[in-house]
Amino acid sequence: MKFVVSRTSYRTDKICPVLGAIKETSNIYKDIRMWSSLEEARKHPAGVRFLEDKSRRNFREEGGFVVADYDYVEWTIEINSLEELLSLSREEGELVISGTGSYPSIEIYDDYRE
Repeated sequence: MKFVVSRTSYRTDKICPVLGAIKETSNIYKDIRMWSSLEEARKHPAGVRFLEDKSRRNFREEGGFVVADYDYVEWTIEINSLEELLSLSREEGELVISGTGSYPSIEIYDDYRE
C-alpha cells in the first residue's frame, strides 16, 4: 500500500524523509486567493506576484475568488505489511498515521509540533 511519508522536523519537500521514499507529483490542487477578479489581483503587488508565479497555471475567477491550479509534490513509500510498518517504526521512531489526502500518510514524529 502506498503512503505519503514526511518528517515533523522537515519543513520542505526537497529532503527525502526516509530511505526508499520516492518523490511524486501528486494531484492538482487549487490555490484560492481573496481577490474577487483577475483585474483586482493585477492592482496589488502580491496579486501580480501570484499571477506571475510559474508554478501556478490556469488562472481564473471562480466563486468570487481568483483561483489557480498547481501540482503538489510529496514523498511516498510502499508498505505492504504490518511487519514492514513496525520495522519502519523501530528504525525511525514514533509514527503518526492518518487517512486524509491523496494517500494515507505516515509522519515520522521526530520533533515537537502542536
